[in-house]
Amino acid sequence: MERGGGERGGRERGGGGGNGGVAGGGGGFDCKEFKPEEITVKTIDNKLIVQAKHMEESPGRKVYREFSKQYSLPQKIDPLTLNSTLTSDGVLSIEAPAPAAIEAPRERILPIKRL
Repeated sequence: MERGGGERGGRERGGGGGNGGVAGGGGGFDCKEFKPEEITVKTIDNKLIVQAKHMEESPGRKVYREFSKQYSLPQKIDPLTLNSTLTSDGVLSIEAPAPAAIEAPRERILPIKRL
């Protein structure tokens, strides 16, 4: 579910519309319309899930914002190594250490057996 009723949810930074999307070039999630305690980042198996919910009420007015995004992590990323950071201007970043470099295949010459 992208967002509930009420006003618009978070917007994507650095490209295109959308709610709380990941921007190209590592821009992160635009979460400035949410308090830190309204944002949840979790992993389930190899999935990253980012959710945010905000509700405010005043006489004659109710505002509800929500977004939920789910991403499959690359196979070589360990979900336990992910870190999330929320900047003072409301940008949520998710980072993972780079996977270990893949060792180049070693050359091996196979002997040819003669029959």
